[in-house]
Amino acid sequence: MQINHYAWKAFVKAFQIGQKPVDTDTLNEVNARDLNGIEANLKRHGYDIRALSESLDVKPAEIRSFFRGRLSSGRAQELENEILKLGLVGAA
Repeated sequence: MQINHYAWKAFVKAFQIGQKPVDTDTLNEVNARDLNGIEANLKRHGYDIRALSESLDVKPAEIRSFFRGRLSSGRAQELENEILKLGLVGAA
């Protein structure tokens, strides 16, 4: 399912820039996110933003900010430690 998601994003990106066929640079640009990162691992284990915010007792907006790298480094580290304590994903 995740592969389909990134393939679709690559097709959309190629369409937006008028590229036919999709080249490897466009595919790599879309797939540049770490597929083994904490967000991808949590999603594969069934933890979406809502479930994660409930498990950590934080607002969904804070989880979105965490995934987008918009939290202070201290708060981001706190959330990552809480996720690791819950055993939702292994240490990277």
